[in-house]
Amino acid sequence: MAYSPIGPAIVTYSPASGTTFGIGTTEVEVCVFVNGVTNCCTFDVVVNPVANPVTSLVCNDLTNISLDESCELVLTADMVLEGGPYKCYDTYIVQVDRSLPLGNGPWVTGTLTAADVHRVLAVRVVDDVNGDGIAQINENSCWGNINIEDNCHR
Repeated sequence: MAYSPIGPAIVTYSPASGTTFGIGTTEVEVCVFVNGVTNCCTFDVVVNPVANPVTSLVCNDLTNISLDESCELVLTADMVLEGGPYKCYDTYIVQVDRSLPLGNGPWVTGTLTAADVHRVLAVRVVDDVNGDGIAQINENSCWGNINIEDNCHR
């Protein structure tokens, strides 16, 4: 059996590698180009919604949150919600209230920084049923408190 050297392979993906897939079916094509010959393969990636998700949100009463090494953290619903199963966590809006009395607003995006270390903040999770990214009063929500711990490397 003779050995035949293969030139460098060029691989392309459509959609691009690293693309996030939403709920539903996405067709993916992968092509390999080697020595002037292209071979492609297509397949479907199916992302199913969570079966029978809980519709009533329950937030933890008090959660300890540690910031990352850069002293920042974007809160996600899975850090705050208790129980489940819930829908995909990225369908929820997570907000914090830094003003006393906690829980009355203003509610702002759940991004934490070094300025939040050693503070207790109110946090709420809102089911974005409209899909508009805006927390509405009539949307299902819950709230609790978070204690921001100092694990930063400043």
